[in-house]
Amino acid sequence: QLIPLEWITDARLRGHSVVPDGSVPRLRLSLDVADGGEDDTVLTAARHYQSFRHVLKQTKFNFLPSVSPVEGAEATARAWAGWQCDSSRGDDIVVDSLGVGAGAAGNLLKAGLPVIAYKGGESASNSQMFRNRRVQSYIALRNDFRDGLIALDPDMLPDDEAWAEFEAQLTSIKSRPGTEKLEDLETREQMARNGIPSPDHAD
Repeated sequence: QLIPLEWITDARLRGHSVVPDGSVPRLRLSLDVADGGEDDTVLTAARHYQSFRHVLKQTKFNFLPSVSPVEGAEATARAWAGWQCDSSRGDDIVVDSLGVGAGAAGNLLKAGLPVIAYKGGESASNSQMFRNRRVQSYIALRNDFRDGLIALDPDMLPDDEAWAEFEAQLTSIKSRPGTEKLEDLETREQMARNGIPSPDHAD
């Protein structure tokens, strides 16, 4: 198990008393676009301080496959306006840009919004340590939870059921044997074969 429930609980407790560190934070929206079915499109808003991340809100949608790129982009644009984001302050949007996510990223770029296209299957910045970018990102997330650098706002999710789903997906991410220097995780395909739902909230 990559991220123990205890670390998530600690992050929730930190969210009740967030104290800014004096840095000027940037606000980042992250969009994971699903292609319909049982998977959810998930939009996350987090304030990035120099020394920690404060996750403010996470919203899920279940769009039809034919409209998920458009609807996902429109929901993100509304959130950008609602959070009063400002690219001159460093605020930005990260979009999982594989498959249907590429369409959402394109729509946001056409709207003039600052988009970072994220592709988890791409090479990691250090390919000797991580199999791909997805693994590198999850290891960084693990380290931040472990080191107390993430605070989850009490209002991040609407109710106990949503929190339970979020925690179940985060704790469903598992490591798998790599090498002495290379860290690795179970792939999404392996998780699906084992009957584990797509970790949309974790992604």
